[in-house]
Amino acid sequence: MKNVLIVGTIAVVAILLGVPLSSAVIVRPSPPTSTQTSVDSLIEETVRRVVPAPAAEQLVSLLRDHPEVVQAMAVDGSHPHPVVLEKLAGSNSSLLTKLWTIVLYYRLSRFLFSYGVYAVLPSKIMALRVLGWGIKILKWIEVGLILGVIDIPQTPPTTPDITFEANETNRTLTVMSVNYTGNVLWSDIAQIGNGTCDSLPTGVVEAGQMITNCSGVIMLQYVPSGVLLYTHEFP
Repeated sequence: MKNVLIVGTIAVVAILLGVPLSSAVIVRPSPPTSTQTSVDSLIEETVRRVVPAPAAEQLVSLLRDHPEVVQAMAVDGSHPHPVVLEKLAGSNSSLLTKLWTIVLYYRLSRFLFSYGVYAVLPSKIMALRVLGWGIKILKWIEVGLILGVIDIPQTPPTTPDITFEANETNRTLTVMSVNYTGNVLWSDIAQIGNGTCDSLPTGVVEAGQMITNCSGVIMLQYVPSGVLLYTHEFP
């Protein structure tokens, strides 16, 4: 059975090597946030974490000088199906990780060789070879992302600065100000204290809106970041 898994894993890598290289890095979609890193920065960050420093600097420089390399990502959406690849990787993930690394370093060596030749003998043909191997490296990083060999650290969402004013006589909380780039939704705010109040408003949080019929300890939390926005205890 072990031999079958090894042969199957090698076959998968052989198939991946033949995947079209026009789509480069395609990160699995995640819910957008106001602090989500731009695609270009995300690619650079991933390259710097995965690729050895000298090669990473040259590859990042290539991406900056030739935006068409990054734009090639969106030309063709064809890439290995993540679910199928993850199941195959799960059967022998250690071997697949080693083989993925071997292929990555092979492509890096070809990229660096072409880059070196182009630096000494610049020509259109060598420039195309450098760009071609750059795209192949990005494509292989995509495969690593899909397989879970590498991951991208998620940037925590920014917590909005919202000020409230409590009126203990009327038992209300009034929004006094909202300091945030973009809109803050009431659906992203939760009342986690042991007190009670009427249902929170809906839609976008705006100054002047009011939370009514409050009693006990009212604690408002910004759910995306888990940060407490405001606390007040009504008598």
